[in-house]
Amino acid sequence: MSYSIREAQIADADRVVELVVRLLSELDRVPVELDREASRQIYKELIGNPAHRAFIAWDGEKAVGLITVVQSLAIYARGRFGIINEFYVMPEYRSSGIGRLMLEEVEQFGLSRGWQRLEVGAPEREHWSRSIAFYCKEGFVEIGPRLKKLFPGGPPR
Repeated sequence: MSYSIREAQIADADRVVELVVRLLSELDRVPVELDREASRQIYKELIGNPAHRAFIAWDGEKAVGLITVVQSLAIYARGRFGIINEFYVMPEYRSSGIGRLMLEEVEQFGLSRGWQRLEVGAPEREHWSRSIAFYCKEGFVEIGPRLKKLFPGGPPR
Protein backbone atom coordinates (compact mmCIF):
# COMPACT_ATOMS: atom_id res chain seq x y z
CA MET A 1 0.00 0.00 0.00
CA SER A 2 1.02 3.57 -0.57
CA TYR A 3 0.48 6.00 2.26
CA SER A 4 1.09 9.72 2.31
CA ILE A 5 1.81 12.22 5.06
CA ARG A 6 0.89 15.86 4.74
CA GLU A 7 0.70 18.87 6.98
CA ALA A 8 -2.79 19.32 8.39
CA GLN A 9 -4.90 22.24 7.19
CA ILE A 10 -7.86 24.15 8.68
CA ALA A 11 -10.23 21.99 6.62
CA ASP A 12 -8.92 18.89 8.43
CA ALA A 13 -10.25 20.00 11.83
CA ASP A 14 -12.99 17.35 12.11
CA ARG A 15 -10.63 14.54 11.07
CA VAL A 16 -7.98 15.68 13.54
CA VAL A 17 -10.46 15.93 16.41
CA GLU A 18 -11.81 12.45 15.60
CA LEU A 19 -8.31 10.96 15.65
CA VAL A 20 -7.58 12.66 19.00
CA VAL A 21 -10.84 11.27 20.43
CA ARG A 22 -9.76 7.79 19.31
CA LEU A 23 -6.31 8.31 20.86
CA LEU A 24 -7.72 9.44 24.21
CA SER A 25 -10.33 6.66 24.26
CA GLU A 26 -7.64 4.09 23.67
CA LEU A 27 -5.33 5.57 26.32
CA ASP A 28 -8.13 5.77 28.90
CA ARG A 29 -9.58 2.40 27.85
CA VAL A 30 -13.08 3.95 27.91
CA PRO A 31 -14.90 6.06 25.32
CA VAL A 32 -13.89 9.71 25.63
CA GLU A 33 -16.04 12.55 24.39
CA LEU A 34 -14.67 15.99 23.74
CA ASP A 35 -16.54 19.20 23.12
CA ARG A 36 -16.13 19.06 19.35
CA GLU A 37 -16.53 22.78 18.75
CA ALA A 38 -14.06 23.73 21.50
CA SER A 39 -11.64 21.09 20.17
CA ARG A 40 -11.91 22.50 16.63
CA GLN A 41 -11.11 25.96 18.00
CA ILE A 42 -8.04 24.61 19.83
CA TYR A 43 -6.97 22.89 16.62
CA LYS A 44 -7.29 26.14 14.65
CA GLU A 45 -5.17 27.89 17.27
CA LEU A 46 -2.62 25.07 17.12
CA ILE A 47 -2.10 25.17 13.36
CA GLY A 48 -2.15 28.96 13.35
CA ASN A 49 0.83 29.04 15.72
CA PRO A 50 4.21 28.80 13.95
CA ALA A 51 5.66 26.78 16.85
CA HIS A 52 3.11 23.99 16.30
CA ARG A 53 2.57 21.54 13.48
CA ALA A 54 0.16 18.71 12.83
CA PHE A 55 0.66 16.02 10.21
CA ILE A 56 -1.94 13.53 9.00
CA ALA A 57 -1.27 10.09 7.54
CA TRP A 58 -3.51 9.18 4.63
CA ASP A 59 -4.55 5.95 2.98
CA GLY A 60 -6.04 7.45 -0.15
CA GLU A 61 -8.73 9.81 1.15
CA LYS A 62 -8.93 8.21 4.59
CA ALA A 63 -7.11 9.87 7.52
CA VAL A 64 -5.45 6.99 9.40
CA GLY A 65 -2.90 8.69 11.65
CA LEU A 66 -2.01 11.94 13.36
CA ILE A 67 1.07 13.46 14.93
CA THR A 68 1.22 16.91 16.53
CA VAL A 69 4.43 18.57 17.63
CA VAL A 70 5.42 21.82 19.29
CA GLN A 71 8.74 23.61 19.35
CA SER A 72 10.17 24.29 22.79
CA LEU A 73 13.35 25.90 24.04
CA ALA A 74 15.47 24.82 27.01
CA ILE A 75 19.00 25.10 28.27
CA TYR A 76 19.13 21.38 29.13
CA ALA A 77 18.27 20.60 25.50
CA ARG A 78 20.92 23.04 24.26
CA GLY A 79 18.38 25.13 22.39
CA ARG A 80 15.28 24.44 20.35
CA PHE A 81 13.70 21.01 20.37
CA GLY A 82 10.39 19.37 19.58
CA ILE A 83 7.80 17.73 21.80
CA ILE A 84 5.31 15.30 20.32
CA ASN A 85 1.94 16.07 21.91
CA GLU A 86 -0.34 13.61 20.12
CA PHE A 87 0.62 10.58 18.09
CA TYR A 88 -1.95 8.08 16.88
CA VAL A 89 -2.28 5.43 14.20
CA MET A 90 -5.57 3.61 13.74
CA PRO A 91 -5.18 0.02 15.04
CA GLU A 92 -5.71 -1.66 11.68
CA TYR A 93 -2.82 0.40 10.23
CA ARG A 94 -0.26 -0.27 12.94
CA SER A 95 2.91 -2.13 11.94
CA SER A 96 2.44 -0.86 8.37
CA GLY A 97 5.17 1.78 8.49
CA ILE A 98 2.84 4.75 8.95
CA GLY A 99 4.22 5.63 12.39
CA ARG A 100 7.76 5.66 10.99
CA LEU A 101 6.62 7.88 8.07
CA MET A 102 5.02 10.38 10.46
CA LEU A 103 8.14 10.46 12.65
CA GLU A 104 10.31 11.05 9.58
CA GLU A 105 8.10 14.01 8.62
CA VAL A 106 8.43 15.51 12.11
CA GLU A 107 12.19 14.87 12.15
CA GLN A 108 12.64 16.67 8.82
CA PHE A 109 10.51 19.55 10.08
CA GLY A 110 12.58 19.75 13.27
CA LEU A 111 15.93 19.55 11.50
CA SER A 112 14.87 22.39 9.21
CA ARG A 113 14.27 24.50 12.33
CA GLY A 114 17.51 23.62 14.08
CA TRP A 115 16.05 21.35 16.74
CA GLN A 116 18.55 19.55 18.93
CA ARG A 117 16.21 16.72 19.92
CA LEU A 118 12.67 15.34 19.89
CA GLU A 119 10.82 14.23 23.02
CA VAL A 120 7.59 12.35 23.63
CA GLY A 121 5.67 11.47 26.76
CA ALA A 122 5.10 7.74 26.50
CA PRO A 123 2.11 6.04 28.10
CA GLU A 124 2.54 3.73 31.06
CA ARG A 125 4.65 0.69 30.25
CA GLU A 126 2.24 -1.78 31.89
CA HIS A 127 -0.41 -1.27 29.21
CA TRP A 128 1.61 0.23 26.38
CA SER A 129 4.87 -1.71 26.13
CA ARG A 130 4.39 -2.03 22.36
CA SER A 131 4.30 1.77 22.02
CA ILE A 132 7.43 2.17 24.09
CA ALA A 133 9.16 -0.55 22.06
CA PHE A 134 8.23 1.35 18.88
CA TYR A 135 9.78 4.57 20.20
CA CYS A 136 12.95 2.77 21.29
CA LYS A 137 13.22 1.08 17.88
CA GLU A 138 12.98 4.54 16.32
CA GLY A 139 15.94 5.85 18.35
CA PHE A 140 14.24 7.30 21.42
CA VAL A 141 15.71 6.57 24.86
CA GLU A 142 13.81 6.60 28.11
CA ILE A 143 14.56 9.65 30.26
CA GLY A 144 12.05 9.14 33.06
CA PRO A 145 8.40 9.61 33.85
CA ARG A 146 6.45 12.69 32.93
CA LEU A 147 4.21 14.27 35.55
CA LYS A 148 1.27 16.66 35.31
CA LYS A 149 -0.60 19.00 37.59
CA LEU A 150 -4.14 20.00 36.71
CA PHE A 151 -5.35 23.50 37.48
CA PRO A 152 -8.83 24.18 38.92
CA GLY A 153 -11.48 24.45 36.24
CA GLY A 154 -9.36 22.62 33.67
CA PRO A 155 -10.29 19.41 31.93
CA PRO A 156 -10.02 16.17 33.95
CA ARG A 157 -7.26 14.66 31.78
